[in-house]
Amino acid sequence: MADRAAMSDESSGVGPRGALARRWPTLLALAVSAPGFFDQPNAEEVHALAQAMLLLPLWYVVVGAVARRGWTWFVVVGVTGLFVLLRMQERVEPVLVLLAISLTGVLWGSVRGRLAHPSFLLQIAGLVVFAALAVAGLASAPDLGRYLVAAGWFAHGLWDIAHYRADAGVARTGAEWCAVVDIVIAAQLVLLPLLI
Repeated sequence: MADRAAMSDESSGVGPRGALARRWPTLLALAVSAPGFFDQPNAEEVHALAQAMLLLPLWYVVVGAVARRGWTWFVVVGVTGLFVLLRMQERVEPVLVLLAISLTGVLWGSVRGRLAHPSFLLQIAGLVVFAALAVAGLASAPDLGRYLVAAGWFAHGLWDIAHYRADAGVARTGAEWCAVVDIVIAAQLVLLPLLI
């Protein structure tokens, strides 16, 4: 009888297996970001993370512009793949492309009447703040830049948590995944130089 109850709990999402199944975004985020704990971030990695910080508000803006939270993972995978490809070439600066996509998202949302929605205006404000932090991190001396980039990643983690709790902006699984990645990366930037 106890075995049957345990099997029922696990299949219904209760119990250890159910908890792990529900937290798949957190597990995926840890798998993606944990390898960064094995090496101290150098100036080139901080530069790349400053550029990558532009992805964080970009996907919120794009999902807000199309007003389809179900597109969250398609947008995340698409812009992340594009960023990887942009980093592999040297002709076009990734920051310029990401900013252009972000501005296109804002314009597209504006044309579609999304400016009448406070949630989209919030995403535009987030874009401005996080883009400013990214650019400041890129333009600063290495040590200050590392802290600015870490602050941006950490702040976006809080942004994700707020959206997760409100069940707004993007899919909750996307907000959960991004919050964990953001906070882990911020911790790596701040803690690793102190420990290694």
